[in-house]
Order: sequence, then C-alpha cells, then structure tokens
Amino acid sequence: MAPAERFSFQLKDRDDIREPFHAVLRKLLPAGARPATMVFTPSLETSEGTTASSVLVVEHDRWHLIVETETRDTTVTSSTIDRTVLVEMTVVLLLGRLKFDFATQHDIRSVVIEFNTVMEHLYQEAAEHILGAMKGLPSPPAPPVKRETELELLHSVPLKFRNSILRFTPPAERILNLAYWPAILVEHRGLIEHELSPESALVLCERELLLISEEKLLPGDRPEHRFRIGLVNKHGSIAVHGLLSRLSEFRFGGIGGSVTLDLLFQVDPVIEILSLVMPADQKHAVVELLRQALRLKREPRKPAPGG
Repeated sequence: MAPAERFSFQLKDRDDIREPFHAVLRKLLPAGARPATMVFTPSLETSEGTTASSVLVVEHDRWHLIVETETRDTTVTSSTIDRTVLVEMTVVLLLGRLKFDFATQHDIRSVVIEFNTVMEHLYQEAAEHILGAMKGLPSPPAPPVKRETELELLHSVPLKFRNSILRFTPPAERILNLAYWPAILVEHRGLIEHELSPESALVLCERELLLISEEKLLPGDRPEHRFRIGLVNKHGSIAVHGLLSRLSEFRFGGIGGSVTLDLLFQVDPVIEILSLVMPADQKHAVVELLRQALRLKREPRKPAPGG
C-alpha cells in the first residue's frame, strides 16, 4: 500500500485519484462535475481478512461505489437516491462500517464500506449528504438545530446512549420522541449464554426513524466483566436511519418477556423489513412512538429550510 493510501481521503475532483479508479470516474462523471462528496477508502486488514480499496461518489440524485478487485479491475454498484432504503453506520473502536440498502425492481441489495474510524467524519458527511437528498433537503444543509428543548428527552436515557443519539442524529433534525430499552441477556450460572437483544434506543425525528444499538456480547462474556469494561467501549454502536416517508407499517410478535418488532420500509415494488427484539414491558412506549411516526408521515410536509 502506498503511504498516501494509509488513510481515507476526500477527492477534490475526478482526476484526484490513481488507476483503475480514474478511468471509471471519467466515465461516470462529466468534466467539471462537482459531486456532493467523493471518498477514497484504502484496503484494511481486519479479523475477517483484507478489504478492497474503493471510491464512494455521492451525487445529488445518486451514488456510486467503485471497488478495486484483486486483478486491479473494478466493480461498480450504483443507485439513485430515491431507491436507497436504509443507511447504517457502525463504529467499533478503530473499525467503522457504512452500509447502504437499496431497492432494485425485484429485491433489496446492500453495499458495505469498511474504514478506519480515524477518518470517520468523511463517512458521516457522506451519509448525511445521502440522507439529506433522500429527504429532499437543500444542499448545503440547514443550520444545526438547538438541542435545549430536547434535554428532558435526552436525560431519560443513560449517558452513553445520550451521547450516541447526539452523535448520530442528523444535525438539522429535531428529536421528537425516543424509547430506550436495556439488553436482554440469557444467563446460566453467572455466564451469558447469549444476548437475545442488545441495549437499544429508537429515536423519532422530524423526517426519519433512527435505531441505535450496541453490538451483541460474545457468548461466554461474564456479566461482571461487561459491567467493568462497559458495553459501548468494548463493542461499539450501530445506527440505522430509515425515512418516515418510506415507513409503511409496523408489526409486533412474540410471547413471554420479550417481543419482536418488524419495521417495514417500502420503495415500490419491494419492502425491506428491519427486525429487532425488545423487552415486553417497553412495547407500549414503542407503539406510541410509532403511531406518532405514522401520523407525522401523513401530515402535510412544511417546506424544508432554505428550500
């Protein structure tokens, strides 16, 4: 790997990159084109192997992911913004992951970019560009909202989740409601056999639902070990963004001390189902939040600031 490729960087234009990416960008972008952002990601050594180098291009109405193959060729995955269903950001210590789920005419497909979190801000910016375009917001985005009116809501959740909510909520989105639930652990003789559901929060914003959760504990972790190290520091956070305009319905199931929740996001003609598990005693609060979300979806939308 060349020294300049140790970390991710933002491209200034289509000529600001080596081959084989340069040739692909010249085909994708006309001369003088100014995409919202272009990010080069170098290959990474992870516990699961070596990832491929890539370039993410975010235009105002579509995005492209160009991935370098072992033979120095490329594969290109593209989608229009209006076919993008979910945007997911995972941050685990020094490893980050940005994932886009998008609809074809027949099914839901995904692309994933793994990156060093030293340059996380580049990927947060790319995600915010795509989410803003999905919502029809102007570019550049509106100024960040003031969170003073949301303090009562934010103080109802543990500090680590308060920080995660502030970290992943789009700056121009007001927080209208949220529901938090602890992890559901299956224990036996002091050992966690498995984690049925991670600690999570569902956040209702003006134009989106945001699900924030912690990665699951590994089998065999001791409760006292988890308490001492801390779930956030050890495992990291996952944030999934889904637009209210694409939320078609929600469904509950399950019995006993836990329930399952399916959130259905529709981009005709396909539906993506985001499934999660939560304690049964949190169902009422989540139902009220989701009913509020569907009411908000049906209300006439005020013009976006600056639109």
